[in-house]
Amino acid sequence: MTYNFSNITFIIPVRFDSLIRLENLSVVFKILSKWKSEIIIVESGKYGNLFIKKMISRLRNVNYFFYQDRDSVFYRTHFINLMVEKCQTKLISVWDADVLVNPKQIKESQDALLNNMADVSFPYNGDLLNVSPVIRENFILDPKLGYLEKYKDYMDLLYGRNAVGGGFILDRQKYIDSGKENESFYGWGPEDAERYARWVNLGMRIHRANGPMYHLYHPRDINGTYRSEFYYKFCQFNLLKTIYGDTGSH
Repeated sequence: MTYNFSNITFIIPVRFDSLIRLENLSVVFKILSKWKSEIIIVESGKYGNLFIKKMISRLRNVNYFFYQDRDSVFYRTHFINLMVEKCQTKLISVWDADVLVNPKQIKESQDALLNNMADVSFPYNGDLLNVSPVIRENFILDPKLGYLEKYKDYMDLLYGRNAVGGGFILDRQKYIDSGKENESFYGWGPEDAERYARWVNLGMRIHRANGPMYHLYHPRDINGTYRSEFYYKFCQFNLLKTIYGDTGSH
């Protein structure tokens, strides 16, 4: 079946901290680009990645933006917000460089949004499955989603059965009106949970598609964990402030 997601722009923010991350993006991009969607890849780092330019050179529906940044912390929320202003489609999706779903789930999300059945949609059921290094290695050699589905029972859940990270889709204007990304989160943190809580507080109708999301293994550096006890407390403060409307003293 041929899928047409030309009314969706996928924003993929990335900081290359390993060759594995680059391999993951290559596979995710290869699959997404088949679905006639608009794609924005935004990278920050000390040096731009020539491989990405070569990868997208013949594709008209892909834009690549590089921001030179010598900071070791990837200011992901900031770069996502910059890219929202560059989107021209009705729907946008913020999409991790390491995640995949069956395209029928994206179609389900798209239909729910365009038919005004929801304000925001997660193109998965809440199960974010971690693809182990061994399964990932085999998948990279022959990237067919059926292979991941075949071995999903051998994968561990990330963040329980109601994950809110990885990727989401919604109307561009509603995303802007709801505050986009919270730039108080400077580096890795609970920005996914804060964003979800904010949507709930605003009364936005949240939809989930049927089927899991797959997260391809990659090593983690400073941008995959809390970098200090102070930053951990700061993140929790901002999360609770959204949930309770104050400092979380309730």
